[in-house]
Amino acid sequence: MYTDAPIIDKTQDEFKRFPFCQRVAQVIASREDSDSLVVGIYGAWGEGKTTAINFIEQELTEKENIICVKFNPWQFSNEDQLLMSFFETISNALGINLKDFIDKSSDFVNRYVQPVISPLINIFDKTKISGIVTQSLIKIIFSPSTLEKYKKKVKKILHEKQKKLVIFIDDIDRLDKSEIQAIFKLVKLSADFSYTTYVLAFDPDMVASALSEKYSSNSLETGREFLEKIIQVPLNLPKIKTSIMRKILINCLINYLEHLDIEFTDEKYILFLTQYINGLEIKINTPRMVKRYINTLTFSLSLLKDEVEVIDLIFVEGIKLCYPKVYQSIKNNPDLYLFNKFTIKDDLKEKVESIIQEATINLDITSKEAVLRLISFLFPRLSMQKIANLPYQSTDYGSLEKRVSETLYFDRYFSYAILNDDIADKDFKDLLDLANDSINDLDIKLLGLITRDNAFTFLRKLDNKIKKNILNNIQCKNLALIVSSNPILITDHLETTSHRVMLLINKTQDSFSVLKEIIYQSKSIMFCVYLIYFKHKDGITKEEIKTHSPQEQEIYKILCDKIKLYLIHILPNNFSENLESDLETILNMWTLCDDETKVIDFLNNIISQNTNLSNECNKFINDNINKLK
Repeated sequence: MYTDAPIIDKTQDEFKRFPFCQRVAQVIASREDSDSLVVGIYGAWGEGKTTAINFIEQELTEKENIICVKFNPWQFSNEDQLLMSFFETISNALGINLKDFIDKSSDFVNRYVQPVISPLINIFDKTKISGIVTQSLIKIIFSPSTLEKYKKKVKKILHEKQKKLVIFIDDIDRLDKSEIQAIFKLVKLSADFSYTTYVLAFDPDMVASALSEKYSSNSLETGREFLEKIIQVPLNLPKIKTSIMRKILINCLINYLEHLDIEFTDEKYILFLTQYINGLEIKINTPRMVKRYINTLTFSLSLLKDEVEVIDLIFVEGIKLCYPKVYQSIKNNPDLYLFNKFTIKDDLKEKVESIIQEATINLDITSKEAVLRLISFLFPRLSMQKIANLPYQSTDYGSLEKRVSETLYFDRYFSYAILNDDIADKDFKDLLDLANDSINDLDIKLLGLITRDNAFTFLRKLDNKIKKNILNNIQCKNLALIVSSNPILITDHLETTSHRVMLLINKTQDSFSVLKEIIYQSKSIMFCVYLIYFKHKDGITKEEIKTHSPQEQEIYKILCDKIKLYLIHILPNNFSENLESDLETILNMWTLCDDETKVIDFLNNIISQNTNLSNECNKFINDNINKLK
């Protein structure tokens, strides 16, 4: 994993910045002029300014005639502490005693400051000094006469030692505006120190904006003009070639995919490269962005290995990093982005267009076009509808599965986990593998896997595998038998489970014997009835049943016998109005598979043999007898 820490070791310089820094250091070291120099290292956030500072300092430290000093402006809460600490840092580097430059003849100093100077002068950066003492010291040290003495002392020491002082100040653009103003006040105050070079690293636009507020009427151009008066040598960091950043990103990605043992075919590589160049590359444009993207992917790929389509995850994470408003729009509106029909009503189309427009409204034209291309790739159904001017993307990527545009997988891309209502693909695959072997182990596995929360997801995943025709004969048979006996699936999703089981049965080599076994063993009469209905999905008539094979006739007989036993148990003792709908369905199936007179006789016997039937039950039986007649 990449850290966002700046680089110190030049052997890690993948972005080829060291040669530039080396040349800067050589120029600073070889200067013969004793006048001070202020060098500005310009670059936006994340472009590698601190790394450049490290490389320059590293090169200069090796020179015997150079004294390098790093001043960190982040450690101080006000301008007085900043100024005092700056001069103390220089003094410590050169062996100067700062007390020597305080005017001891001052009556104010003799009365108030001198008694506390000794214990405080060496610990300004560690102790909170009262405002009046600090301000007094600042006034004394930075008075024109005292500052001139100090400069002469610095020049004398450097001249005698034949040394040059290089002061590095980094991260100036990360300070607040008043602190930025204080830093440049300090540099202006001390800019004419002899044998001294300042190397300042910052984003020129950020700094110019801060300076313009103090020295002009918020004119950025005036801020830039002020900078030009202070920065004598402005140096923009060399632009890193897009191809270099792309190569580093791809190499890191490929290596990590190999580490995770994730297959990344040539087809997927070409697909990734095309979409990356068209959609993300304009945003992954600094070393920091490359590192952040790589780090984001190392986490998400590890968490979701084998559970999502790797190509889609790469681009969902890219959208999160580069287009956060678009990412939130997708995450919060799954029903709109997952639209998967071939036609769309105008009002829904307007709603989808509205949320996409809202998410992209602040993007420049190039960025907007780029992210729309990514949306089109991830949600191709939307591009087919020509929504929000999305460029058309093919839906036919044969090697891509578990896509973010699939309802079954969408949530995973944003939760980084398998939620309670989901089933991990690995667990589902293990279940399918078991279906090739022991049916007992398969039963135990299914019982441990299915919960009331994820049962419907299981049925959807099973349907997906059946439709893709990837289950063999043994798998279909064993799954049909085990699913038929699962209490949660039968109780909570009776009709859907019956449908999936019948699909499995139809794909077995001996479908009649499998259906017969399931109906014989099943404890749910309604499940058995639904199986017969789904077996004849186009409808069935009594006349057709009479023409069916002896094998089917045997199945119908088993079902009719089960219906009789069920009705004998339910009607006299457990009848309720809630059961009426199911009971009518059961009777209809019995009538379809058998002689109506047998059904009528059976119902009449129920009445005659059970004198304590409830009025509701009596009415229900008589109503159905009348229908059959």
